[in-house]
Amino acid sequence: MFWKRITELATKLTRRGSLKFGDAYAAEAGYFAGQLFVFVEKNTEGEYGFLRIPNMENEFVPKEKFDFAVSNGILVYVETLPRFVRNTTKLKFKENLKNEAPSRIADTD
Repeated sequence: MFWKRITELATKLTRRGSLKFGDAYAAEAGYFAGQLFVFVEKNTEGEYGFLRIPNMENEFVPKEKFDFAVSNGILVYVETLPRFVRNTTKLKFKENLKNEAPSRIADTD
């Protein structure tokens, strides 16, 4: 209990108020458990574009679903990646956009 509270406080202190390029989130539950989502961009439809690691696939998540996942502990902020890693993820994200249809988190409601 004590360590969980310390971790929550540390996460809140290290998080800025908004989503930034290179922010990494760990999926701790659900279908994507054990994978890392790295934020790359927001598209014109208001969805957040992530590169999902280790699969190196693009995922587009509606803002509402992202906010729900973060507030319920499904996605947990890990860190903002170093500049070189951020730039590499962006290059892979753009390459994926050119080569394949983007994946979207399905509406399960």
